[in-house]
Amino acid sequence: MMKNLILTAFLLFILTGSSLAQLTGKLQDEKRVALAYANVAVLHTSDSTAVTGVVTGAEGDFAVPTPAEGEYLLRLSAIGYRTMFVGPFEVIARGMRKDFGVLTLKENAEMLREVTVQTLRPTITVDADKMVVSVEGTALAAGSTAYEVLEKSPGVWVDQDGNLQLNGKAGVRVMIDGRPSFLSGKELQSMLEAMSAENVKSIEVIANPSSKYDAAGSSGIINIKLKQNTRQGMNGSLYGGYQYNKASGYNAGANVNYKKGSWNSFVSADVAKRPRLREGVMIREFYEAGADARFHQLRDELMATSTPALRLGTDYDFNDKHSVGAVANFSHSTTDRAFYSDTDMNDRAKGVHTFVKAGNFNDITSNSSAFNLHYSGLLDTTGTSLAINLDYIQLNNNNEARYANSFRNLNTGAGSEELLKTYNPGYYDIYSTNIDFGANILENTKLEMGFKGSHVLSGNQLSFYVADPEQKNRQVLDEARSNHYRYTENIFAAYANLSIKMSESWNLQAGLRGEQTIGEGKPVGGGETIKKRYLDFFPSFFLTHKVSGSYKIVYNYSRRIDRPNYRTLNPFIFYQDPYSWAEGNPDLKPQYTNSFQLIQTLQNTYNLVLGYTHTKDFFAEVPQQNSENNTTIYQERNIDKSESFSATLIAPVKVLKNWDVSNNLVAGHQRNKILLQDKELTNEQFTFTAQSTHNVLLPLGLQLQATAGYSSPTTYGVYKFKTQWWMDVGLKKSFLDDKLDLMLGATDVFRTREARGDASYNGNMFTFVNYFMAKSVRLNLRYNFQRGQNFKSKNRSTRLEELNRAGGQ
Repeated sequence: MMKNLILTAFLLFILTGSSLAQLTGKLQDEKRVALAYANVAVLHTSDSTAVTGVVTGAEGDFAVPTPAEGEYLLRLSAIGYRTMFVGPFEVIARGMRKDFGVLTLKENAEMLREVTVQTLRPTITVDADKMVVSVEGTALAAGSTAYEVLEKSPGVWVDQDGNLQLNGKAGVRVMIDGRPSFLSGKELQSMLEAMSAENVKSIEVIANPSSKYDAAGSSGIINIKLKQNTRQGMNGSLYGGYQYNKASGYNAGANVNYKKGSWNSFVSADVAKRPRLREGVMIREFYEAGADARFHQLRDELMATSTPALRLGTDYDFNDKHSVGAVANFSHSTTDRAFYSDTDMNDRAKGVHTFVKAGNFNDITSNSSAFNLHYSGLLDTTGTSLAINLDYIQLNNNNEARYANSFRNLNTGAGSEELLKTYNPGYYDIYSTNIDFGANILENTKLEMGFKGSHVLSGNQLSFYVADPEQKNRQVLDEARSNHYRYTENIFAAYANLSIKMSESWNLQAGLRGEQTIGEGKPVGGGETIKKRYLDFFPSFFLTHKVSGSYKIVYNYSRRIDRPNYRTLNPFIFYQDPYSWAEGNPDLKPQYTNSFQLIQTLQNTYNLVLGYTHTKDFFAEVPQQNSENNTTIYQERNIDKSESFSATLIAPVKVLKNWDVSNNLVAGHQRNKILLQDKELTNEQFTFTAQSTHNVLLPLGLQLQATAGYSSPTTYGVYKFKTQWWMDVGLKKSFLDDKLDLMLGATDVFRTREARGDASYNGNMFTFVNYFMAKSVRLNLRYNFQRGQNFKSKNRSTRLEELNRAGGQ
């Protein structure tokens, strides 16, 4: 049934697009930059009354339905540009098509200085290779974190452990301004929660990256673009806010940009305290091999992270062709975590009924430093370019934990206590070099080539102690649960990418990337050395067909890889409670994904994306339940394969002049094949998610944004997740000529965004419910200041992948 629906939608899309008669063209400015969201109106020549009109798309293209027979003018207008009239021209038949070609608007300097315009921009746009979600200036961004904005993006899903999925698939790589975030899992979540969404410009969702990007990321790449300096002189902003979600939090910061002559510099500082609370229930039932036991646990987690962060950089332009620069990022975070649980363990087969009251207490500190040196240059007048990036990143973290367990036998009333302690420091040193070269080798052909080399050294130590509850200073090292592990890895990569404009209607981009991986993991003090060495090739293919001025199709394919996170390869035992722990897996292999997409765009506004992915050796967390002692071991493992079909529809609607709605729907089918204890299990599910965001300009200068979302049941590995729905609202008001913004927001208004799921295999059952206190209220202030003229700053970005895999520390 799903395939029939997709096929029907596809055919309707093609028939609708190909049957339209249109007036088409493209708008650009004097620098040949496409003018997006400009107004194109069709006027009667007799009285200049408007007949119809459209807004240009992200690439400046427009397509206006052909009006009735008559004589008309085109009126082209955009904020900051002089209005332009084209014509007159005559429509001789209702089905006539006319292409006006490329039209250029000139800047209106006086308007730029004197006029302030309030408008609503589209929330979501789709390009040939990515989906762009606008964040800057929205009411919900105020006081939110980058993590909260990210999880509201189309197709993005966050599992119970904070891992990101895209269109139901794991293996997402997160980049910031083109640079990898260097983390995954909970560490990535902590870092994004410490980043204010007020500094985010947009989020790019790249489902099928080209060969220019690292091959890592089986389900794609998410690139968070921060606001860039766009003015001469000094400008910036100050902001502060308060949040309440059963606990109080705050954030404050400043951004300052300064450009004078050939120098362009910036500094941004942010300090925040972000509470994270969780209420949850976990139930496990053991029935394998005649067992009859039930584990029931109530959970209550209190966690607060304090994070000061500093980012600074500078660029120097030797001339208009060559520039050098440097960027540095520093952050320090401290986390206090208290996790309380009441566990009822009733083993009916053995006649043992135990109650455990536990408290887990963690003091976590993390420090990160990242340095980038870059050069970019144009080597001739034909567009030949060279970019060089050198990166060094250092992460240090430490987790001191204390586990206090109190046992009571409900059959006899006997009780006992247990006190455990762990000391877990870790570090990562990453060195990387990127060289990218581009040249126009023919009139309509561009060649891009590049090289990357990286070296990673990671270390992790876990010291596990059993303490005496009566004499807390007396503790004994448990060598069986202690370890010290080092992992080194070198990756050498090269790519070539060719872009060809074959005609006005057809464009081709094809590339090939090769990556050689050499890794070695070894326990300090002796033990088996794990060596990993493999060479892989990753092709990519993009074919764009501009069927008409209003209808475009993109066919794309790419092969991707996901290497295991460094910590996952460490054969540690990570304690959770007396009945639960996690183990590393040094035998974990990389997973490989083949991804296909067909993207259709109508009227530069509506998009339908059809996709299919197949992943071999897909790795996912598998809870292995042991009915002999009623324990559960969590381990990331390679399952046989995972495949998914998906259809994504993006349909913005303008309800009224001041009311825009962005709608996106994702439907698909997920299927996972898993081999557990020589038994093949299949976990599959039809999925559907929908999200609608309303932007409304109200009287008195108020801006309202409301988002409603729904997610049907989904799968991940052996897990099945239940339905979710939610609603967020935000209100924004500007003062002092738009220099001061006041924002009030509320998230998960009805407290419905619970994470509920289960797994069932080999006669055992696993069920959980978690609520992370998504319901909150926020109040934020932001003051913007400036002194100087507009200018265009260069976008400095590099692409690293290695520290994405440094998660879990």
